[in-house]
Amino acid sequence: MLDFPPSVFINMFCALNIPRPWINREHTLLTSLVHQLKVSLRIFRNTVFQAEILALLKAVEHCVTLPTQQLTILIDNQASIKSAANPKSHNSIARNFKLLHSHPHIRVSWIKLHAGYIGNEEADRLAKEAAETENFPETPLELPKSFIKTFLRQKMLATWKMAWDDGDTGRLIHNIISKVCLDSINWTRNEVLFFTGHGPFPSFLHRFNLAETSFCSCGGIGTPIHYATVCLLTTSYHMAPPSQQHQPIWFRRVANNSTSRRKIHNLLHFLQRETSLFHPDPN
Repeated sequence: MLDFPPSVFINMFCALNIPRPWINREHTLLTSLVHQLKVSLRIFRNTVFQAEILALLKAVEHCVTLPTQQLTILIDNQASIKSAANPKSHNSIARNFKLLHSHPHIRVSWIKLHAGYIGNEEADRLAKEAAETENFPETPLELPKSFIKTFLRQKMLATWKMAWDDGDTGRLIHNIISKVCLDSINWTRNEVLFFTGHGPFPSFLHRFNLAETSFCSCGGIGTPIHYATVCLLTTSYHMAPPSQQHQPIWFRRVANNSTSRRKIHNLLHFLQRETSLFHPDPN
């Protein structure tokens, strides 16, 4: 069962405008008859566009029940009109407008919002009035793709974050990057080797029997932080050494500083070029 946010209802109305039969068709004088459509949608789940186009559909359905005459539905949302006129629309509500295509005496036209049209202003007033109504019945409507994608993305990131925090591996990187996101970190290969410790370091190679000892030629243990701070063979790339308890903070600061990362990149390049220099002579 998906855990959705609380529901908030929004009510949309559509102005149904019927021209007087005795008025010349070249004129645009219309008698406004507001057809109230109480469409309840969940504002956190559904979009305003869904509400607009559903209101238009209900108005068309109402027009079909009236005696056959030239009818015009005025609406202030152009996107709804375009979607209703497109028989290949991907919107599930818009696909129901085949009813409109089979009744050519029913027309849908656009009017400017808040331009003083009596019918449109009355529709807005009724919408606000109904929006304040409590215990309004819900109208079943499929969730928009935008909501589903956002919801699944949030759930995925939450699950990923929990697994990342409670995992047993990757703790060195977790210390540097505790948050999860879909954006690339944009580390270079040398930076990845340094921060993971999975590089040309005796301490790492010795674990897999790829080096005879975990010590550097200078006598210290060949860890990434050793070469970046105290090794006598890499003084050109040194940074201020941290105390033992402050090493996690030191790694985070280095990872977030472009100058320090450039030093790390050059350091790894030097280590890879002069590999034999950092392995003690077995003899």
